[in-house]
Amino acid sequence: MPMSPSAAFGYADCEAELQTLEHGEFADLFLAATPFSDVATRPETYLIIGRRGSGKTALAQYFRFQSDFPNPIYIQIEEPAVFQDVLSHVVTALPESREVVIFELVQIWTYVLWNVIFDKLRNESAAIAAAVRTPPHNRSDDFVRATLEDLVISLRGTSQRSVREQIGALDDGRFNAARDVVLRIARTHPIILVFDTFERYDTSNDALMSANAALVQCAGTFNRQYSEAGIHLKVFMAGEIFPFPAGTGDPQPA
Repeated sequence: MPMSPSAAFGYADCEAELQTLEHGEFADLFLAATPFSDVATRPETYLIIGRRGSGKTALAQYFRFQSDFPNPIYIQIEEPAVFQDVLSHVVTALPESREVVIFELVQIWTYVLWNVIFDKLRNESAAIAAAVRTPPHNRSDDFVRATLEDLVISLRGTSQRSVREQIGALDDGRFNAARDVVLRIARTHPIILVFDTFERYDTSNDALMSANAALVQCAGTFNRQYSEAGIHLKVFMAGEIFPFPAGTGDPQPA
């Protein structure tokens, strides 16, 4: 008698399982007793590297039902291709120096990540809702795209002012007020923000490579500042972007 994929060895990939199974069923099938899932949930872990097909998507879903952070608020950015072209436009609007570009992009990523959190919690507080310039979207990926498009407009024609100054001018003090409310919420409901980056990289695309370098730098700083306060950023990155041979192929938390 033929067996369904899930009754035998599972589906061909995690995406197929997520489309077919309910989240509860997926949680029941997920094997959590692995070294990398244990390390990935540690507060100090913010960067998780794995080659295509190594299980990054499954591990990203694990944060929905893990038990290390009770009563979590889960947010996932899973389709960066949705905003890749807009991100390139943002990079081209910045100064020429690569070092300066990455520094400015770190500020942009910080602004975007906080806005994604604000969007998720906008119904929890009037202070949070007041800080979000971008209208609600069904998917976080689309929200990121809209936020970046808004930034492109704000940065256009203002090359004499730094991105930090531009972002500071956008919030009018509402940003800090919303962040304070979020930090209070995170005390009892830890926030897990999962950022699943590109699966394929064009290493000749300087704009995209700078954006990814800045995201890693931003994630490290963000994690140091807020993981102990209950906000946990987990950035997943394909191992193919790094110029060294793969090891076991399993996702490697860093």
